Amino acid sequence: MPGPHCGIGTTHGRPYHDAVDPPELEPFETWPYEDECEHVHKWHDARAIAEQFEARQEQLFDELLPRSTELGDDVDDPGKLSRYHAHRLAESAVAKAKLARAVPRARELGRHDDADRLERHALAMLSCRQRGPAGYNSEGNVVVAWEEKCGLAKYCPEEALKESRRVGESMIPAIAEHGMNGGRVYRGVLTLPNYPGERLEEGCRHAFKRWSKLWRARSKGRNKFGIVGALLILEAPLGRDRDWNVHLNFVLLTDRWLDFKAFQQAWGAGVHIKLHNDFSDAGMAGLFNELIKYATRALPEKSIDDKHNAPAMCEWTGDELLEWDCAMHGLRRTRSYGKLYGLGKPEHDPSHPQTWLAYLNYEPSGYVITRRAHDLAMHVDLLLRDEHFDLFLIRGDKSTTKRRTHPPTGPP
Repeated sequence: MPGPHCGIGTTHGRPYHDAVDPPELEPFETWPYEDECEHVHKWHDARAIAEQFEARQEQLFDELLPRSTELGDDVDDPGKLSRYHAHRLAESAVAKAKLARAVPRARELGRHDDADRLERHALAMLSCRQRGPAGYNSEGNVVVAWEEKCGLAKYCPEEALKESRRVGESMIPAIAEHGMNGGRVYRGVLTLPNYPGERLEEGCRHAFKRWSKLWRARSKGRNKFGIVGALLILEAPLGRDRDWNVHLNFVLLTDRWLDFKAFQQAWGAGVHIKLHNDFSDAGMAGLFNELIKYATRALPEKSIDDKHNAPAMCEWTGDELLEWDCAMHGLRRTRSYGKLYGLGKPEHDPSHPQTWLAYLNYEPSGYVITRRAHDLAMHVDLLLRDEHFDLFLIRGDKSTTKRRTHPPTGPP
């Protein structure tokens, strides 16, 4: 970092009026431009800025790195980097499976367009969220400006969570308002008998077609079951017998009590349903976390008896990966009806300022954090001009590196 002042008797090549050497200055003290500001910024202004910057850095590290009560922390928390690392392991395992099995199988079958898409997506997954600056936005939330993102919500855990938040932000106000105004809110799952291989696309179409009959059923000019709004999300993981477990997660809004027996008879297959009556922020967040999950499990779970577990996506054959990808390609897994239809996307202010405090870089052992140093002298120069900007960050020799101190805990 430059010295406490930008040259003796000069600043950016322009001499001070008196052109005298400044006295010895304490750390972070500055020499003001007497002709360019109405008041003098004292040295402690700059020092306070530096201390605030460093305090925010420590706060960021507390959120990113593991915390343990054994080390004196208040709580046990694996930290955000541990979760990021678990997501990268899952995403990488699926991407490699696609490249090793699905792409060659598609080319064997002469389906080169599908092979090209699978390969393109797999490469995007391997480069997803590898590096980028980290800090806080104006709302106080940790943000990372990743240099590359895959944008594949059906495969990437972070993209799935992003999609969950997007849907939740647009739907939650309407659902909560309906419940608090005396309406009923139900959550659950509509299941179907599993579909054998090569019939997944048929199963996905049939699930929504079957739901449409329930939605269109009429009695006295309104929905037969009192449904006035619905949100459905299709999931179709591979079952333990290597057939397709097609089902619909749902939220239903009704204007009266739902007759469970009549509803299940009309659906004609399995129904798991429960009344939801917690419309607090935590209750609604829990509802959507349960409703919108990863499209399928990426990594195998540890179990004493693995033969009773459904295979994870990274264990699927080339034919299974190809069939699933083709069935999901272009399919709207999330659909809304009635009061929940056409609510649009929540508005976000794109001008939110961000303060970058560190840089993340992904390595096989996990994420490495590089602490960023601010260019205090340049920032003070702006202060003395009565301007205010966020602290500048510089690359190079002023960076120090801090690594994760605990191994990742595995995928969520």
